[in-house]
Amino acid sequence: MASILTIRATSQAPIDFQLLDGGNPIDLTGFTVELRLSDNTGATKSFNTTDSPAKLAVVDAVNGKLRLFPDTPDFASATIYYGFFWIIDGSGKRHAVSENENFSITVIPDF
Repeated sequence: MASILTIRATSQAPIDFQLLDGGNPIDLTGFTVELRLSDNTGATKSFNTTDSPAKLAVVDAVNGKLRLFPDTPDFASATIYYGFFWIIDGSGKRHAVSENENFSITVIPDF
């Protein structure tokens, strides 16, 4: 997974992620994955594979691959979002992703 992504405001292009631990893919089978984003004002967005599978989907569980399907309002204006993933087990316990835990998405103007 890249630590810095750049997209255009209002982009609806899918964004792919791969969750790794020690360079190895994290098997996501049976887990919920949550993507948390915060912009420079502190406003947050959250998507998870259980409550919002049309937004964040596991596309290859064994290889830790996810895809975010943004809508126009998700990244409507130029800003920087800081993000991380949680992996949530069946009991609701959250586990941090250890490799590339934090990343940023830079949203540039759509001119």
